[in-house]
Amino acid sequence: MFETKSALQIALSALALCSLVPTQVSAQDTNSKTTRLLRTLGNFLAPGGYFPTSSSGRAALGSAKFYNELGFFARPITLGKDIKFQYGAEWLRTSDKFFPFSSSDNYFNLIGPSVRFYKDFSNDMIRPYVDFGLFYGQLRSEKLGFDRSAFTPSLALGVSVKLGRYLRLSGDYRLTQKINGIDTSGFGINLRVN
Repeated sequence: MFETKSALQIALSALALCSLVPTQVSAQDTNSKTTRLLRTLGNFLAPGGYFPTSSSGRAALGSAKFYNELGFFARPITLGKDIKFQYGAEWLRTSDKFFPFSSSDNYFNLIGPSVRFYKDFSNDMIRPYVDFGLFYGQLRSEKLGFDRSAFTPSLALGVSVKLGRYLRLSGDYRLTQKINGIDTSGFGINLRVN
């Protein structure tokens, strides 16, 4: 219960801080390299939660974890009328601790090349997406006493909802191949900076 309460407090604090962001930004400012870098880092520090759905995943990791995403994607390529395509690299991190690069007894990481397809609606309020890639997966479970790594394919189906000019709330279900016999598939929800 304490982890869930802490995650909720951090999420509400982040929303409060994001409300201080100025609403008037010129088009030139939103496309600058500095702004794109700040968005990327903001996404990695944005609060999120990951909930393993299999009994083996919950036994190894616990029922809920903090969740962070860091993605370096090329500019979107338009396919057809409204479908966008991006390629790049992604780092997905679930852990007992909120802050990236902090040590944790139980964690699950995916690092590797990724491809993203999404539908771009005219009002941009809802954006369904599909991510897939081949990742280097790391799974550590102090509860079960192991630390293993393996290459694993992963597929995520999700939707992101626009909360304002700079924020989106994303939720997805991620399927991964088993690592050390543990199914780490689960639901992820997090804030993303636009």
